[in-house]
Amino acid sequence: MVFKIEWERSEDSHDLPKNIIPEMLEAASLTTQVKKHHIVSGGCANLNIKLTLKGDTPPLILRLYLRDKSAALREKKTGDLLQGIISAPKSYFIGTTGAFCFAITNFIPGISLRNLLLGNETYDLQEIMFEIGTLLFEMQHIGFPETGFFDETLQVITPINRKSYFTFAKECLKKPTVSSQLPSETLFRLQHHFEEKKILFPDKEEKHLVHGDFDPSNIFVHKVKNKWKISGVLDWEFAYSGSTLGDIATLLRYAHQMPPGFTSSFLRGLTDSGLDLPSNWSSTVHLLNLLSLLDFLGRYDPARYPKRIKDILCLMKHIISELDKV
Repeated sequence: MVFKIEWERSEDSHDLPKNIIPEMLEAASLTTQVKKHHIVSGGCANLNIKLTLKGDTPPLILRLYLRDKSAALREKKTGDLLQGIISAPKSYFIGTTGAFCFAITNFIPGISLRNLLLGNETYDLQEIMFEIGTLLFEMQHIGFPETGFFDETLQVITPINRKSYFTFAKECLKKPTVSSQLPSETLFRLQHHFEEKKILFPDKEEKHLVHGDFDPSNIFVHKVKNKWKISGVLDWEFAYSGSTLGDIATLLRYAHQMPPGFTSSFLRGLTDSGLDLPSNWSSTVHLLNLLSLLDFLGRYDPARYPKRIKDILCLMKHIISELDKV
């Protein structure tokens, strides 16, 4: 079960009200320009609909925010900052129709890196992962006055530091949905590692743009002269100000199930670009991944999402074993 490929979807279908899409197109002054539309992805939170336009005009994306309406403005602001640095969706229009908030963005061509890695296409793994490393380094050019989570204007409203990471870890371990699914020995080992290694959590010195879900499913690739190249990074709704190690953790969460070149070429892209990784970076990455997985574990109903839970528990077992070696 690699890169969440078998995870249950949050919703089996998206039952949109009749005529809601035409109403959105009318609000965005696109009614006469759109030839057809179809759903291209329905993730855990949002819905993307490809708009094919008349003539030779490039397609657009109608993105519906089904969970957090404020994410629309946050993604727009982030996309504006990223222009000229890396390829990311740019929002041209944001509106509200009925109970739905939506955005019109440019279309990023290609397929997800996840689908490429798990599919039957021929590709150069080292070349692609090196490019991802250089791309992630470029994001460090976008900085903020402090670390923390953003509001819709990219102002930090919830500061984060080493202490808050550790506090959140303790809170996760106390949740009944977490403690009931983990053996007492595993809980003890988690508490031990968080307590012993809390100094390794990122502190407030790094204040770069962090994607927040830098997963192969959100990195798109396309063929350029018979070579697979990065076409863009999507889904910036979880972006925050913090340490690049946060995105490194997400990207490498399943690295132990991939060929060696997956990690080594990615890290080479980072370091060749100029990033100085701390000597204990891998332990920090393990801690951050455990924190994310504990958060997931606390949110999901085991009866409804058994595949998600199984994958999370397997990942946690592997990461704990790696920290035990340190």
